[in-house]
Amino acid sequence: MAFRVADAEIAAGALAFNRGNTAVRAGQLLAAVKQYDDALHHRPDWLPVLENRALVVAAIDAMEQRKKPDSSHGEPTLPPDGVEVSDKNEKGKPGRIDIEKLSSDAIAQMWLRNVRNDPGDFLRLRFADEARQAGDSMQGRP
Repeated sequence: MAFRVADAEIAAGALAFNRGNTAVRAGQLLAAVKQYDDALHHRPDWLPVLENRALVVAAIDAMEQRKKPDSSHGEPTLPPDGVEVSDKNEKGKPGRIDIEKLSSDAIAQMWLRNVRNDPGDFLRLRFADEARQAGDSMQGRP
């Protein structure tokens, strides 16, 4: 009878471990920690569970750190005091941006602002490419 109880403990631990892995894949990190804790209840010294749990807890901590507003990283958190518009044709002063301090969303926004999206340019390039391809295919014909 004791053998069957030990097997049931191992199976329950494995089930909780698999549920924890599934929760991680689904992005449910808190649920994954609970499942890993359950697996450790059944098998306290199971190294893969201990490692996975530590990774998930570290990921949760990192996400919490990113949520905290920090004035030295990324975009400003406060609205501007005022906006001045000049009628003169002046350009702003060039500045330096420390890209390592920007969030991935801020970097994506900067990139999108610099993307040219003129349909005329796109069509000119496409037609030129099609004409080049048509010319290449015509060269092999007599």
